[in-house]
Amino acid sequence: MVKKYCFILCVCFIFLRGVAGAAVTVGNFNELQAAVQNSNNADIKVTADVLQFNANLFAPANSVRFNFESAPPSGKTLFSGGGLYSGFSFQNKSAVSFENMSFSQMSSQVRGAAFSLTNSSASFKGETGFYSNESQDMGGAFEIDSSSIVFLGAVEITSNSAKYSGGGFIASDNSTIKFGGGVRISANSSLNGGAFTSDAATVIFDAAASQSVFEKNTSSFDGGAFYASKSDIFFNGEILFKENSSGQYGGAGYFEYSTGVFTNAKFYSNSAGMSGGALYAKNSYIVIKSTSGQKSVFNGNTANAKPNALHAQESVIIFQTQAASSIELYDGLSADENSVLVYEGEGTFELYGDMSKNYGDLTIAALNGGSFNINAGGVLNAKTLTNAAGSKIDAALNGQADIIAARRLNNNGVLSVDLGDKIKVENDVALNGAVEIYADLSDGDFRKAAY
Repeated sequence: MVKKYCFILCVCFIFLRGVAGAAVTVGNFNELQAAVQNSNNADIKVTADVLQFNANLFAPANSVRFNFESAPPSGKTLFSGGGLYSGFSFQNKSAVSFENMSFSQMSSQVRGAAFSLTNSSASFKGETGFYSNESQDMGGAFEIDSSSIVFLGAVEITSNSAKYSGGGFIASDNSTIKFGGGVRISANSSLNGGAFTSDAATVIFDAAASQSVFEKNTSSFDGGAFYASKSDIFFNGEILFKENSSGQYGGAGYFEYSTGVFTNAKFYSNSAGMSGGALYAKNSYIVIKSTSGQKSVFNGNTANAKPNALHAQESVIIFQTQAASSIELYDGLSADENSVLVYEGEGTFELYGDMSKNYGDLTIAALNGGSFNINAGGVLNAKTLTNAAGSKIDAALNGQADIIAARRLNNNGVLSVDLGDKIKVENDVALNGAVEIYADLSDGDFRKAAY
């Protein structure tokens, strides 16, 4: 009886583990096509530096397991397009991997010119590139639906385009994409989401040791670099958004019913035709944070040709700093009356721009040596401005006229101003904390009086 059970367990173990894939070497499209269509489990070595596609390589309907490995003298393979339906398509719980492979000039009348995943998974090892691929639908380079992808090395996504959405790629229906290395995403274009679109998906950029760059991506409507709807988007590490543009909302990014987290991100010279020069948030929750020794920056961003970093519509925007870190806002910030803005942390928030069009509530909790600093000519406005106990709003740094305006002011911390500064309050004022007024004397000395 013991031997019988042992035999059954061994057979079950072999069945669950599966049979190792056969090793196949290919050098052209016909050989690659035969390898994919004649097997559902294979290690495929590609010996060509450039392998020209003649058609779409559609995997069988059943689940497949393929490992594609570059094996030419250069160590890298470039798959290049060759028709209206070029690229890979995998579905039905397939699992594929690509190592040191790039995709160029592939085209498709449907989603995902280079490859498409449905209810499947893929991993990319080594260096990966997507160049000048085009979809007449969505996802210029690739698309995933109810699937997952992980990129383990450096990735470049350049000059791809899609007719409708996701110039570089699109992820939808509970898909997950994780970039584990440095990313450069540039010069991609679409109607929405110039670089990528996330529709009910999760996209993670997690390159702690490398920089991720989004540059010169464009959209005709919303989200110059990305468009997120009902999604979770995480940008970790050193992130740069530069010279992205949209025709309407969100020069760098557009959020709708989504969550976005940016760590140590820098936004330079992004532009939107209507609102949200860098970011536009609608019914969304956005966190912008700086870690110790780092900073987040908004500088040179415009909406309708006027300085504007961010617009919030019925959204929550959280600014966070750790000790010895900062958030620098050189551009304007705007929000509707149903939005909530919060600054919290032990670092500094440096306001250089105009927040006169912030009509939402603003709570400042600059604690343990942190400070919310209004620099030369800065304008701070809010529906209700709350300075938390132990917090400090400092408008007395520059000796120039600054404006602090609110319908209601609740000062529970320290409010520090110059004599030339203006505090405008329409309704209620609660001064439970200290108001420090600094007078600039002719000898350059300062005196203060606390009230």
